[in-house]
Amino acid sequence: MKKLKFILLILISIFCLNSCLLTTAAAGTYLLGTMGTYYCAEYGCTRDRTEKDVDGLNIFTKNNPLKVKNYFESIKKRELIKIKVKGNNEVFTVTLPKNFILKKISDGYYLYDKEKNIGFFSITDSKDERIAFEELYNSAKKQENYKLLNTYEYKLLNTYKGVSTFIIDGKYTYKMKKISEHYYAYYEQELQEEAHEIYDYLIENL
Repeated sequence: MKKLKFILLILISIFCLNSCLLTTAAAGTYLLGTMGTYYCAEYGCTRDRTEKDVDGLNIFTKNNPLKVKNYFESIKKRELIKIKVKGNNEVFTVTLPKNFILKKISDGYYLYDKEKNIGFFSITDSKDERIAFEELYNSAKKQENYKLLNTYEYKLLNTYKGVSTFIIDGKYTYKMKKISEHYYAYYEQELQEEAHEIYDYLIENL
């Protein structure tokens, strides 16, 4: 979804330029600078990401490829616990392995294993993305493909345990699950192969 967020920001910026809302080169430069600031604030440009951050599992997998299988087995042995979360607009419930929590971020939460200090995928209620999420979700219910702004095609592969799997432009695998009225869990499978099973297990049980 990181790509989707940045793509939406770029397209909105182009629309603003074409609508003459920005009439000088200086203003255009300022806008691009703002986009860069936004991206860095969301995903980090000034420091290296760690295992504790969003998608920290990918870093753990790269650094400890031989430990991933045992880590996954240890997660599966943990009791699954239902947790109520007071979100911005509603109270919603998620199911997490013992010692997992949801950590707050600017547009929602991300799964975090406080026993091993490892971060996972996000759950968001971003107003900017909600329309796209809802359209994706409705497309999956109808077993249809989805085209974002008539540009990026999301081809539905399947829906299993509430998790819809799409292929974006025939290149990237994207998974999404509706958690509540406003919250969606999602991730792109640009992960180390060993991490796929862990992410799938977590989002399917969520």
